[in-house]
Amino acid sequence: MLQKILGLDAGQYTLAFGVNSLGIVAMSSLATALVGKVAQRTIVNVGVSALLVVSVLLTGSFLIDFAVAHPGSAVLPHLLGGPDLR
Repeated sequence: MLQKILGLDAGQYTLAFGVNSLGIVAMSSLATALVGKVAQRTIVNVGVSALLVVSVLLTGSFLIDFAVAHPGSAVLPHLLGGPDLR
């Protein structure tokens, strides 16, 4: 997806993959360090809240970008994987 849809070359794809991998390792290490020091419910609540915020921001970013690129076009079919109009 990163290469075909977003047009990343091999180096950019490698960088994006590496940054994502480092984020996963860092957050897993943080969660491991917090176990026993912070209540599990708090860890889960913070994680779920962070996912919700990021999901809303990504959806908003998509909707703004789509509205600018395709004024007057229906958004829902494209959110559900419809044809790419770019």
